[in-house]
Amino acid sequence: MRTTKTVTIASGQTVSSAAPTEGDLVGIRTPAALTGTSITFQTACEDQVFLPYKKPASGNPVSMTVAADGSYGIVPSDFKSFDYIKIVSGSTEAADRVFTLIFER
Repeated sequence: MRTTKTVTIASGQTVSSAAPTEGDLVGIRTPAALTGTSITFQTACEDQVFLPYKKPASGNPVSMTVAADGSYGIVPSDFKSFDYIKIVSGSTEAADRVFTLIFER
């Protein structure tokens, strides 16, 4: 079963609101307008202390090149062990931007 959650990066900000993970994150849809061209992620457990999500092998942040009005697949195992997720834009957003996170149970 698929569910969706939305997160918003407020105008003038780079970090979105938090979404609880409900199943495996399998995709992201970007808004019709977007200032940044890349995104990274912050994750948290139930304590809601958000930290940058990094690749286990390299220690580098997981980064995606994105464009407005796009759909992007996610490797579900990347975020499986976290309770919350935020999106971080590579640029300060010029207006409120709503992203859709797609989860599968």
